[in-house]
Amino acid sequence: MVELQGLVGPVAGRHLRIRRLPATLGRSPACDIQVDAPGVWDEHLRFHWDRAHGICVTAVGRAGLLVNDQPASEVRLRNGDVLAVGGIRFRFALSPVQPRRLWVASAFSWFLILGTLILQGLLLQLL
Repeated sequence: MVELQGLVGPVAGRHLRIRRLPATLGRSPACDIQVDAPGVWDEHLRFHWDRAHGICVTAVGRAGLLVNDQPASEVRLRNGDVLAVGGIRFRFALSPVQPRRLWVASAFSWFLILGTLILQGLLLQLL
């Protein structure tokens, strides 16, 4: 999962998560990440997956974007990169993957194994 940690502006201290790609960031309610801040366009950034490069960000149209204080229109993101859009700044990070809780599936599997062993024991007694 992708996480944007707000550093400056109205997003400071917030952790915004992107759960699926592609995703958009902007003022519009249609955006996956809605940020209402000075200098942020209705649809400002697009995050997407590129097979050759990994996670990339693209500035939409002529929207401004700085990555690590360098102007960019499209760039491959790395852990710790700082994105500046209008009056806000984010730190990009790949958040740790949370393992799914599989106790129900595990319990069901053990139930099937135990049931099979009991059934085999009963069948062996009948023969």
